[in-house]
Order: sequence, then C-alpha cells, then structure tokens
Amino acid sequence: MSDLETVIAPLLPSTSHPQNLAPRHPPAIIKTVNPVSPSDLEQADPSLILDAEPLELDKLARKIRKSSNFRFERLWFRLPTEPRDANQVASDLLVHIVHSQDAHQVLQSSFDPMYDEQLTLQLPHEHSHWVSEPGRVESVLAQAAADRLGAYSRRRSPATPRERRRIEKLLASIGTYVALELRRGSQDGCPECQEDDNHLFTTWFYGVAWDWCFVVLWPEQRIACVILMTDTD
Repeated sequence: MSDLETVIAPLLPSTSHPQNLAPRHPPAIIKTVNPVSPSDLEQADPSLILDAEPLELDKLARKIRKSSNFRFERLWFRLPTEPRDANQVASDLLVHIVHSQDAHQVLQSSFDPMYDEQLTLQLPHEHSHWVSEPGRVESVLAQAAADRLGAYSRRRSPATPRERRRIEKLLASIGTYVALELRRGSQDGCPECQEDDNHLFTTWFYGVAWDWCFVVLWPEQRIACVILMTDTD
C-alpha cells in the first residue's frame, strides 16, 4: 500500500487559474504505453480543489516566466497521511496528474502547441527515477528566476549561495521539506533510455534540453507540490 493510499486531495495549482477555465485546445489524450494497475487508478481518482495554495509562488513564477522562453506550472496536493516513502509519493502524484481531468485542465491552460499540437499524457518510462540532490531544486529555480538558465538567457551561470538561500527560505517558510527531481532512465540495452526525454510524461514539456519536473514534499504538513518547467530550444 502506498503512502497516498486511495485519496489525494489536490489544492490550487495557481490562483491565476479560474475554476471554470475553458480549455483553449482539444481535450488531453492519455496514452496507455505504460499501463497502470487498478490500484493506481483508484489513487488517481480524486478531484482538484481550486482554492488557495499554501505557499505564495506567484512572484517566483512571474520571474521565471519572464526568463528566456520559460513556462512554469505547479500543482499542489494535500496528502492523507505523513509520507514515509518520498519516491513512491512522487510517483503516485504523477499517476494522479496523468489520469485527472482537473489536472489536465491546469496544464491545458498553459500548454503551448509549439512542438506538439495536442496535450498528451502518459506515465514516465519504467527506467526513469527520482533523485533527491541537496540544493538542486533551489539552484534551478534561482537560476531560472535570475534569467541565467534558459536557452535564450543572455548569460548562463550557477545560482549564487545568496540566491539559493532565498529559494530555500521561501520553501521552508511552511516547514521542513524534501525535494526530488524526475530523471531520465539510463538502463544499458534499453532503446528508450537512449532518448533524452524518456522521463517526460506529457507534451506540456517542450521535450528539449530544458525540461524539469520536481516534487517538493512537506511531510509534517502532509503537503506536496509538483513543479514543472520547460523552455524552447
């Protein structure tokens, strides 16, 4: 039994998304390349509650969206129990996003058909995995906000310690957190692992070199946030 058991209650992805938002593109397509079990589908059944997010990320989001050609989205979730296995929780959240029409609506609102005409979702390849690297999410978000990360940033350079601390302070303002990043598979002999974007689960990403998916967990608060970023090549 996973830490999410059978209920995930998502909170607001962003106050900029009205509850009755009409999609600008055709309905999302769910691919069944990576099938899920009945228990996974039960976990993916809850509806989004478009209310108020527990951490104010609008200012950070605006900075990132002004950087290069970045798109930035986040989806908040309230967990029914304190998570014991961060990797499993992160994977369960992606199951929810792939199978939730409400989550599709959020992604659809910021979808750009530059490389793909339609929003499509499927579970990541089986060899993709979660990595918890200290300071990684803080560095990536700080670089993007400072316009030093994107393909069209005038200058690309690492985040400074001060910039990282600002992001760390922001994330820690509601409690102690754990951050994970979804990484591509690299299994020897697997042809799909040769694809740079084998870990991506939706065409919301541009599918080039600048794609990030983070899951941030606040175990004591039983809150999680899925952060998506992408930039054109």
